[in-house]
Amino acid sequence: MQIYKTLKPYVSFIAILSIVLVFTACSLQTPNSEMANQPVASIEPTVVEATETPSYRFAPADAIAADYDEVSFWFSPEVARSWKAEYVPQGPGSSSSAGPVSHTDPEHIIFKLNDYVAPSQSTADILQPRIYIYPAVEMSEQNQGAGIQIQALQAYLATPPADLMDLSAEIPFLPLVNGAQVLHTQVKFLDFQNGSGVRFITSIAQGFVPIGNGAIFYTYQGLTSDGAYYVAVLMPVTNPILDGGPPDNFMDDPISYVQGIAEQLDRQPSSSYTPDLSSLDAIIETLLVRP
Repeated sequence: MQIYKTLKPYVSFIAILSIVLVFTACSLQTPNSEMANQPVASIEPTVVEATETPSYRFAPADAIAADYDEVSFWFSPEVARSWKAEYVPQGPGSSSSAGPVSHTDPEHIIFKLNDYVAPSQSTADILQPRIYIYPAVEMSEQNQGAGIQIQALQAYLATPPADLMDLSAEIPFLPLVNGAQVLHTQVKFLDFQNGSGVRFITSIAQGFVPIGNGAIFYTYQGLTSDGAYYVAVLMPVTNPILDGGPPDNFMDDPISYVQGIAEQLDRQPSSSYTPDLSSLDAIIETLLVRP
């Protein structure tokens, strides 16, 4: 990919926020919470209107095409209206927060969707509509915590747990955060154009906290078939069953409360979410990461 050969001419700064979280019921990722401003060269948002119906059966006639540095995908205007790609040069934890030991993140790309249909009120990176494309080998070599997650995803995809909603079987996740998944639900295995992975809805928090809109998000964690690239998709979602808030006594039995919410969310149809989960799945299925 050209990203690993040249630097882009324009420089801006991104402040990457990590959530300092601890979740005692699950096995935690352990990077620290330092935030770093790293220079990035970015391109201006580019919108490419489809001039004809894409060949993908699930892409609408007015689908918006994103294509940058050998990575391409389609998305519906019902999800977002435009996109921006940022090239992130090699740096200390530039997008996945600094870890417990000294490390760097390799050069990678972040796609950001603009005018997203369900924007989060939070500024946390994991609650923003983004697609991360990491070079898997370099990431594993330079970032020990990320390497563990990459190996874990390979094992997870090869041998999924019998109970996909078992909270003790945490689903591998990048970018790294100082926390764990409070829940995972709507688990589904999906292939993209040259790879495979798993999508699910989750929430990451310090402990047993109320699960509400603004805290849950759709994520996809996948690898290209040749193992060269790791794909992490993060898209905030909402569902009307969370509008009422938790019961006053939810902390009396937080485990049952979380399990109940996860089961309710799992029973909801794709169309009850905003955006529709099928629209987000379509982004995954059109994704192509060319070597």
